[in-house]
Amino acid sequence: MAKIVITKEELEHDQVLESTDKAIHWLKEHRFAVLGTIVGALAIYSAVVLYQGHRLKIMMEGNNLLADAEEIYSAAMADHEWASDERIARMSEVSDLADTIIAQYAGTPVARQALMLKGNAWFNAGDPVAESAEAGAGNTQRAMDTFEQYVAESRPGSFDEAVGNLALAYANENSFFLNRDSQDRIQDALRLYRQVEGNPNAGFLADEAKLARARILDFNGDEEAAAELYREVLASRYAPINALPADIAALPPGAQAAQVARALQSAREAKEQFTLAGTARVNLLRLGREDIREEFPLVAKAQPEPEG
Repeated sequence: MAKIVITKEELEHDQVLESTDKAIHWLKEHRFAVLGTIVGALAIYSAVVLYQGHRLKIMMEGNNLLADAEEIYSAAMADHEWASDERIARMSEVSDLADTIIAQYAGTPVARQALMLKGNAWFNAGDPVAESAEAGAGNTQRAMDTFEQYVAESRPGSFDEAVGNLALAYANENSFFLNRDSQDRIQDALRLYRQVEGNPNAGFLADEAKLARARILDFNGDEEAAAELYREVLASRYAPINALPADIAALPPGAQAAQVARALQSAREAKEQFTLAGTARVNLLRLGREDIREEFPLVAKAQPEPEG
């Protein structure tokens, strides 16, 4: 009798067929359970897609309302004088729109933006100086209440918290200058500026807070402490404008264009940083700190072009 030999390939083929038969048999027996699972998965997927679409629609609606509020805010700032009846009325509209956004879109980024806009609206509505001295700065107080809410809803140590504390500090400082009897306001402002400076995620806001604190110290006659803060800001933000080489006319046309382009870019960067480093520099010179002209020159010394 001939000997039957089964190859490895044939054995593996038979095992595959057997496994396939078992799988088909299992699917037949459990077809309703499998079908239910597929239907359930599709339902979950559809619900997720619908939810995302609904959330996107909500965010777009909220952003549209916020855009309307910002448009009214910008027009009020441009068209009406500080503390005028017209400006206060427009800023009140901004506040009402912000409240609507906060109520309807609670927990969303657009609601956070609306809350900050509401605070800025009341801060920039302004308070009449004469009335504030007697009855208090009502609009500034509304701004402070709003900024306090913003800070309370911020994660501790976050950039958001720094934004809120800086705005609240400005409002406290403004309240003091509207009513000089409220000494506690200026102390609160100084404390809040220090909190911003100490916030590890404050970024450039820390230097803005230093400038503000230096301004208060300067106003109170503490020039040394103010100068120290101004110098810290200048050192942190200092970047000189790159000078064009004296012999630029002798350079080839391509090299001339490159030098001019670099100079223009440097000028743009200097313009962007002027609000911080420039402010610190101007105040240091006003306080007689002439040494900064050499230590922090406005224009860097021209560097010779590499040969070749």
